[in-house]
Amino acid sequence: MNGISLQFADFKGDAAELARRIDTMLAAAAAPARDEAPLALVSPHAGYVYSGPIAANAYRAVQGRTYDTVVVIGPSHRDAFTGLSVYDTTRFDTPLGKIPCDRELIGRLLGAHPNIVYRPSAHRDEHSLEVQVPFLQRALTDFKLVMIVAGGRDPEAELTLVDVLAEYAKHQRVLVVASSDLSHYHGYAEANKLDAIAVKSIAALDTASLIRDIGAERCEACGILPVLITMEYVKRMGAREGVLLKHANSGDTAGPKDQVVGYAALAFWRDRDAAGQKASGKKNAAGEDKTVSIGRLDGAARAELLGIARRAIAETVRGSQRTEAKTANPALQTPQGAFVTITIGGELRGCIGTFREDTPLYRTVAQMAVAAASEDPRFPALTAAELPKIHLEISALTPMKPVADVSEIEVGRHGLYITKGFNSGVLLPQVATEYGWDRTTFLEQTCRKAGLQKNAWQEGAKILSFEAEVFGE
Repeated sequence: MNGISLQFADFKGDAAELARRIDTMLAAAAAPARDEAPLALVSPHAGYVYSGPIAANAYRAVQGRTYDTVVVIGPSHRDAFTGLSVYDTTRFDTPLGKIPCDRELIGRLLGAHPNIVYRPSAHRDEHSLEVQVPFLQRALTDFKLVMIVAGGRDPEAELTLVDVLAEYAKHQRVLVVASSDLSHYHGYAEANKLDAIAVKSIAALDTASLIRDIGAERCEACGILPVLITMEYVKRMGAREGVLLKHANSGDTAGPKDQVVGYAALAFWRDRDAAGQKASGKKNAAGEDKTVSIGRLDGAARAELLGIARRAIAETVRGSQRTEAKTANPALQTPQGAFVTITIGGELRGCIGTFREDTPLYRTVAQMAVAAASEDPRFPALTAAELPKIHLEISALTPMKPVADVSEIEVGRHGLYITKGFNSGVLLPQVATEYGWDRTTFLEQTCRKAGLQKNAWQEGAKILSFEAEVFGE
């Protein structure tokens, strides 16, 4: 598949004609709905004469933007398998040139789940991926590519994919493209009716309704799984809705109206107006410092970590050259997960963390501090004017453990991570103390944080607990 694909055979290697056709479609597309760079797109994948004018509206929304990596997810049209296939290669070719593939992200994905693999047969002439690439080449510059084919459903593999992408996007500018057409071979009016139902759920980020309506044949989408994965990814990244850029069908572009195929272009942006959750304060209701009891770190180690976090934030916000964090303290060199919370005047200004335990604690803290200041999807990046006002809190984490019996959960000691299907949410131990919650309320609020019904913890959700050593300035 490194060679020029059959999908582009009509152009017989004529890069100029392919570029001209795409540029013409991009020029005719509507201006993007917002000034910011989108998190993700939904774009159709039929031949350019049919769906190209609709796809152009999606790519017009990212034209001239800067992304480090573009992840294209498409359905499998020829190969039957369960899970996800990540194209394991160094480059992808079209008549417009060669695109390097993101070997780091590919490496993180492969093996992250037993059903995330490289299956060569899934990528052989898979047009749902291929037709998106020339649009990317004309709309963007200097990006790397990752191409994923989605087969039969494996919710755990899909959620793992979302987890890896969201983690990667903390440190890289990532665009995700879901490749999907909508209804197939209905009359013009019926197709528009079916497509309206699908588009409504996609734009509302309502995965449950979309799955239900697809199953009841109230709407259709050949790339339903890529769309569902993308919907979950953008919710994780702070989007609240999608924007429909263009909807039409083959009867509007180049075909008859008796049997049409539906197409839609949508974009998803981070919601910068989302209200930040109330930050946990430094003290509990009794006015005592809220320091969780697993104290592995002494006062000097805590002070050093807080200094590392503040320096990393200051250097990032001021645009100065980053100084690599260093320490001689063995306690800070142990691999450990951590969250860094930034508040201003007692109100949350950023909170990012990781449970991964493959990085020394002092480096984890530096990385999460920068991410909390500049990459929390709920807030704009911290400014230099805000630096003197910030307060930092670090939560050094123990590994997560499955909860067999909720009676094991100790409020004030344990944090919770709850996951079900595509949804997951985490609350740190100090949050329950801050709000005076009992165990049941803590479980319910963590479910709500995950976007689930409050009683999901009683209905099949997976519950994990962890402890945190919490300290602040």
